[in-house]
Amino acid sequence: MGKFDRTDIDIEKIWHNPSDYQRINRRMLYEAREWFAQHAEELWEEYKGKVVAVRKGEVLAVGDDTIKMKAEFREKEPEDSVMIMLIPSDPIRRIPRPIDVLKGAS
Repeated sequence: MGKFDRTDIDIEKIWHNPSDYQRINRRMLYEAREWFAQHAEELWEEYKGKVVAVRKGEVLAVGDDTIKMKAEFREKEPEDSVMIMLIPSDPIRRIPRPIDVLKGAS
């Protein structure tokens, strides 16, 4: 067994029978990723090399340190869903949508 294997939880059960919280969390993550994918080019133009915090399609904060930004938002709004992402310095070609990943599209 590898050091990251968990025997105390049933991953298959959690994945196929998610709790309401997990279902909501998945939906919010999916929506945030979709928003990032749709706005990748404009985000890159304006924020390349920066860390952005986004909630419901609105950029809330821009910074240089992912860890500090995560800690700040966890402290301020622990119950709120804020997606924090590093915008690459190099041009964004395409951010895969979750549905593409699930289907195995490249």
